[in-house]
Amino acid sequence: MSKKISRITLYYVISTFIAGLILLLYITFKYKNFSILGFLYFGVLILLADIFEAPLIKGGKVSVLGGLELACLFIYGPTTASWVMLVTLFNIREWFEKTPWYKFMFNVSQLLISIGLSGIIYKSINPTRQIGAIRIDSNHLLAILLSSVVFFIANTLLTAGVIGVSEKINFFSLWIYSYLWLIPFHLILTALAVLVAYLHQTYGSVTLLLTIIPLILTQYVYFLRIREKQALLQNVINLVRVIEAKDKYTAGHSMRVTEYAEKVARKLRLSEFEIELLKNAAYLHDIGKIRTDLSILKKPKKLRLDEWDQIKEHPTIGYEIVSDIRLQKSVSLAILYHHEKYDGSGYPGKLEKDKIPLFARILCVVDSFDAMVTTREYKRTFTMEKAAQELRKEAGTHFDPQITNIFCKILEKEYNVIGAYKPEEIIAGEEIIKNVNINRDRLENFKEETWKKIISLQKKKKK
Repeated sequence: MSKKISRITLYYVISTFIAGLILLLYITFKYKNFSILGFLYFGVLILLADIFEAPLIKGGKVSVLGGLELACLFIYGPTTASWVMLVTLFNIREWFEKTPWYKFMFNVSQLLISIGLSGIIYKSINPTRQIGAIRIDSNHLLAILLSSVVFFIANTLLTAGVIGVSEKINFFSLWIYSYLWLIPFHLILTALAVLVAYLHQTYGSVTLLLTIIPLILTQYVYFLRIREKQALLQNVINLVRVIEAKDKYTAGHSMRVTEYAEKVARKLRLSEFEIELLKNAAYLHDIGKIRTDLSILKKPKKLRLDEWDQIKEHPTIGYEIVSDIRLQKSVSLAILYHHEKYDGSGYPGKLEKDKIPLFARILCVVDSFDAMVTTREYKRTFTMEKAAQELRKEAGTHFDPQITNIFCKILEKEYNVIGAYKPEEIIAGEEIIKNVNINRDRLENFKEETWKKIISLQKKKKK
């Protein structure tokens, strides 16, 4: 969630908070059986898990906290499990990071709702089951499975909902690609929760430390790994910005390209995961210029052929750099091929049409547009209207027609570029290109047939 909260997001958070408190009071008065010992045991463990949780793409975090909560539910019942959630208010890492108050409120509230609903399901299926008694029978296994599923669904849907509302992105797409893949992980945590509860029942409370501490340590190592990878990526992005800042003409170029690319991706209904990868590619698409002579990059006059050849090496160099830091393949390929042309006349691979990766085709359009409207001493600067016209003109030769069409519509609707969206021009342009190709093929066939006739006549003369 952003630091500046919208009114609808605030209503969402407050509603979740009220629902969480109501559920907490309902469970407390209905089930009772509060365990101070269980509260202390799991309070410390859950606080540790919450402090070292690992971030997910587009918000939200992953940790073993869910498994700990379910273990607490199976051992001490829904009342203790619900009250234990309040210890997440004392997450000192969030304090140091100056997390906004409403985020604290939401995190606690959605956990109260998740474990509360889970506890109600668990006790409804096993109303007479003694707290902490783990037995392997169909009824109890059903209670464990359903309570686990309810916890996961409530937890992830509430989180995806607040991110979707605050950032105005597709809620369902966000849930599918940011949380659905965590189901196997959650089921493993559920199995571990059952094991923890069984060992606690058999050997006592000391088993909590022996079984749960290794899980929290594993999560901590994963947290460090994620943070290291994010820091590396951010450092590389910052390096690109420094390179751009050295040239007043290209300052902010990667930021603008990223903004345009994200808007196109959303119109194409790409997943949040794919959008995040595309944004990384957009930030880093010109990183290969780090090896290009600065005098060439800042040259006020038109480049010589040898200088232009050096510039054209930057996609390959960028690909090598990104491959070394082990980003996803789609990111490195987008950087490698973002100067390919739709008709196959680009570089470095002379790919054409759908053989060019989708990310690269998107970057080609938005990167070219920003270059056209950027002032340079050696070239004429286009207005946004003229640049849009140029994109339409080159659709089908230089640019992917579909992506060009989408981007021109974005320019008109969101950037007030009057007359940018003219799909009939792009369709007409495609027809012209198609006819040119057909005529070219006919000409080649005519030449071939003509030569065959000439050769045949020459043979007859010889005879």
